[in-house]
Amino acid sequence: MNKSVLRTLAILFFVLSVAFVWAQPSGGGPGGGNGPCPAPPCNGVPIDGGIGILAAAGIAFGIKKLRENKKGE
Repeated sequence: MNKSVLRTLAILFFVLSVAFVWAQPSGGGPGGGNGPCPAPPCNGVPIDGGIGILAAAGIAFGIKKLRENKKGE
């Protein structure tokens, strides 16, 4: 198989396998219940905005590198 095909399949595998990863239940106890709040914002920190920007930047960088590689061939 071509090296780029194997690389594409590996990336696709890792991207699709993320759907099967589950986080631990929130809370302090072993069962995941609601333990005491250590700090005033007990809800946690939302990470959705930063992760989305980082993912978009990574995708854009990958597309740029793929285009550069195709021009060089």
